[in-house]
Amino acid sequence: MFLQNVLSLTPLEAGLSMLPVVLTIIVCAQFGGRLVGNIKFRNLAVCGSLAMGIGFATQALVIHFNNLWLLFPGMILMGAGLGFLISTVSTEALSHVSLLARARATALLQTCRQVGGVFGIACVGALINWREKTMISAAAELMEPNDNDRELLQLLLYKFMGDQPAAAALLHERWPQSLYILKAISSRALADAYIFSAVVLLGAAVMSLWAFKGHTPRQRPQGPEGPPPMNSAND
Repeated sequence: MFLQNVLSLTPLEAGLSMLPVVLTIIVCAQFGGRLVGNIKFRNLAVCGSLAMGIGFATQALVIHFNNLWLLFPGMILMGAGLGFLISTVSTEALSHVSLLARARATALLQTCRQVGGVFGIACVGALINWREKTMISAAAELMEPNDNDRELLQLLLYKFMGDQPAAAALLHERWPQSLYILKAISSRALADAYIFSAVVLLGAAVMSLWAFKGHTPRQRPQGPEGPPPMNSAND
């Protein structure tokens, strides 16, 4: 929504602009799992969390410029951190499970990952929605002193945030300056959500330092066992 409403990108352009994140995830996921066993999982978890946190913080710092190119470095850092975490967490978790239990462990791991993702998206979305409503109410009070017109202005601003063209046309006719204010509100609300995400990931990095202290050795495939040695006659 930010890419289309604020940066005025088409749906195709908005989708293509997310390629830096997707491609970085694909590349880093190929190497992250191979590092488990050579590097402590704690270090990999901390580096992945910090990379994502720095990526979110970078996005929050430059998002008010409304420049897509300035968002790419943060996207790359976010994709790199997520790619390392996806592969290393899976490899580390399954390395401590027997072969017979790996199917159930994989299902449990994916379930926890999906539930965590849904919960995180819900928290970030609720934060963005709350910040937008708070700033829209404050902006309406500044733009419209009349109480009746102010209620109409707030309603139209909410509808515009819900991507309703009729509201945008009426706002452009009666309060043309409100469209620019809405873009600033969207940028600020998303920046606050990115800051919140960066703080959460910083906490995850600190927790990784405390929780993961072991080192997972590289597992080498064992060859087939031969027959037991024959006892000599002297034994």
